[in-house]
Amino acid sequence: MNPTIHATEAESLGAAATDGGVHAPVRDFDELDDHAQDVLHEAATDGAVSLDDEAAAAFTDGEVVKFTGYYRITVAR
Repeated sequence: MNPTIHATEAESLGAAATDGGVHAPVRDFDELDDHAQDVLHEAATDGAVSLDDEAAAAFTDGEVVKFTGYYRITVAR
């Protein structure tokens, strides 16, 4: 089964960056490589994207990416 990336928009950085008291790493969209930017754009639009292990490695489960808003990334394997 291929990994799936979920991108959930949060109301604020504070809401996105904390999950049960754990602070998530935050990256800017521009820090992602071109393919990862395409994946995030698709996930932000569709909510989830299925991809291969190599593409999924560009993301860390629980991280936050600043794009058009703040998106908490979930990597389901």
